[in-house]
Amino acid sequence: MKPVPLARQLRVDRRSLSLPRRRVELPSSVRRVVLRRDGYLFVCCGKSIADQPYTLLSRLRPSLGGGNGPENLITVHGPYGEGCSSLRRGAAASEKGYRLTLGQDPAKVPVVYATASGPARFWLRPDGSRSSEPPEEGSAP
Repeated sequence: MKPVPLARQLRVDRRSLSLPRRRVELPSSVRRVVLRRDGYLFVCCGKSIADQPYTLLSRLRPSLGGGNGPENLITVHGPYGEGCSSLRRGAAASEKGYRLTLGQDPAKVPVVYATASGPARFWLRPDGSRSSEPPEEGSAP
């Protein structure tokens, strides 16, 4: 039987326990594709990642079935997106496609990017591209 994590047993926030987060190493090819797709900018504010700490954040957590494909990853400021205020608010993060819940397909939920001309909504593709058009129904993710 698999042991239940202490945070779940106590039903408290894992940050308050100072438990380490599980890091998943991404292949450098996936990292390059995601950074290039995001224009080396933070998705939530549109600022450059140059000389800034950043994370490629999983929109759908691995524990909920999220993979390491480009459609599930976005570039955020700081470790685990702690520098992006949009990610701290549950409803706002969900509405912008930054955080997904069980059953949501990252390829079918758009992400709101901060751009010079204002917020823009894009669907992220498994090949590392993005589109302003939703995927066709019945198409493979």
